Amino acid sequence: MVDTGPQVDFAEALTEVRLAHVRKSSVVWLIKRRPEVALALFSGLAERSRRSEEVVAHLLPREVSSRLAILLLNLGEKMGEEDETGAVTLNLRLPHRELASMIASTREAVSKAMSGFRREGLIDVKERKLVLLDRAALSERTDDDPRSNCSGRIKQSPVAYSPTPRSSTGDRR
Repeated sequence: MVDTGPQVDFAEALTEVRLAHVRKSSVVWLIKRRPEVALALFSGLAERSRRSEEVVAHLLPREVSSRLAILLLNLGEKMGEEDETGAVTLNLRLPHRELASMIASTREAVSKAMSGFRREGLIDVKERKLVLLDRAALSERTDDDPRSNCSGRIKQSPVAYSPTPRSSTGDRR
């Protein structure tokens, strides 16, 4: 709101969303008349910042395969459809570069980890959709950090974050 510099962040919804555009001048007008709105905005931003720091602190000390397993399990829990065999299909298209962006890794490292998961029978790809075949075994892959005593579950909204900004036309710079 105060910053007049260029946009440096990018977020992309993985599911259908409704988007509303609110002009900066309208928000400023509202804040001047109702200061509690500013407090609510700051509170929301502080909460998002805290959650982002938790995600980073929780994921980065881990190996790529562990970070990827955590992400896949979280996505499966939030957006997957379980079949009669217990397999969970993610009904979204997730290219390796997008998965890499979500776990602060590279496409190559994610591709290598995904190939390993597939070879071990943990995941499969059917009709261009990712299928989690063995969530229990995948969950075992989340605890590679001996300093961690958590289960690998993180609170994360179904939005992919990428530090790569896009131009006003939507192209990555």
